[in-house]
Amino acid sequence: MSEFVVVGLVAFALAAWIALPLLTRGTPDAVGPQLTPGTGATVEEKHSIYRSILDLELDHSLGKLDQDEYLRMRSESEAEALAVIAATSLEGESVDDILEQEIREARERLRRNK
Repeated sequence: MSEFVVVGLVAFALAAWIALPLLTRGTPDAVGPQLTPGTGATVEEKHSIYRSILDLELDHSLGKLDQDEYLRMRSESEAEALAVIAATSLEGESVDDILEQEIREARERLRRNK
């Protein structure tokens, strides 16, 4: 019986040790800036889209995606990002310019973090 308690405590401690960094992780600031005054969910959604665009670029550069597939998927991802940016209604700036600027900044942050 006491062996089960010890094994249970060790398993719990191991699970807590593994889960703690995942649960305390902050927002994905390393991927992109928070230029928008929108909700956290919107910012997180935008960062997720940026990560997918960067992943597409990597897959294309490694030859995992052909040019047509890459362009189609990137276009879809950019449309999603533009919709999120438009939903946050930044005044005075083109959503296309904001998208490109944020993707450039995400690339720079990822390079610095390597």
